[in-house]
Formats: sequence, structure tokens, C-alpha cells
Amino acid sequence: MGNFINKITIISLIALISSFLISCDDEGCIESVVAYTNGSLNVTTEDPIDINSYSVWGIGQERDSAMLRNSTNLTGIELLLNPNTDYTDLRFQFNMPNDTVTDTITFYYKSREYFLNIDCGCSAFFDIETIDFKGHFITDAEIINPEVTNEKKINFKLFY
Repeated sequence: MGNFINKITIISLIALISSFLISCDDEGCIESVVAYTNGSLNVTTEDPIDINSYSVWGIGQERDSAMLRNSTNLTGIELLLNPNTDYTDLRFQFNMPNDTVTDTITFYYKSREYFLNIDCGCSAFFDIETIDFKGHFITDAEIINPEVTNEKKINFKLFY
């Protein structure tokens, strides 16, 4: 009898773990489990610089970290932050008609795990503390909404 109960316990435990692992993807989940940092590029001068496109890569990533390639959408920037650190370095490459300029943007934040629900599992949410920039193109950065969640809200603006 004891052996039978142990087998039922083990099978129940395997079923519970399996159902938890299956619930960690977007299937069956109505809301997004990914928390994108949303922002925009904004002109600060009366004589705006013409951007043909721009690309964004994560610096120090182990594999191809391209988040955006040759994007022309200046108001719909979606970036991923690293939940395992308290900062993310990003390389922005701006392609203009006669030039290409590269800047580095660093987001400093605190990350936290957030349980969405049983179907969606967990996500990493962030609280942006500061944004630094180095290079020749970006002139300023502004945090609009520091809380980065799975909701589509503008979190930052970059100015050029």
C-alpha cells in the first residue's frame, strides 16, 4: 500500500511540475509575459537630422543581440532589459543619408519577478532609475514612466 501511495505522489508531483512549466509560455495566455521598455526618438532642434533607419544591439550579450534592425519607426522603440543585472548597455546605430553614427545608451534599473497568473506564469518587471548616453547623436534622455511592465506604456524618450 505504501509503495502505491509513493507512486501516486511521484506521478502527481511530475504532473504539477509539467503543468507549471507548460504555463510559462504565451500559449493559452491572453497577456504578454514579456516586459518591453517602450520609448521614442524625438527631435530637439528646429533643423532636424534626417534618420533613414536605426538598429539596436545589446552590448556584452552571448549571442546575436539585435533588438531592432534598420527600423524607421521613431515612436515605437521596444527594448528588452536584462533581468539578471541592474543595467543594460545598448548600442544604437543611426543611419543618415551621408553618415552613420553610433551611440551607447545604458539603462540602470531594479528588476523584480512578477507573477502574472496561473496561465501566464512569471515575468520580469523593472523600475528604471537612470538613463546614460555616450556618443555623438543623442543629446538627452528622459524617463517618462519608470515602471516597465507587460503593459504598452511609454517609459523613455531619447532626444537628438
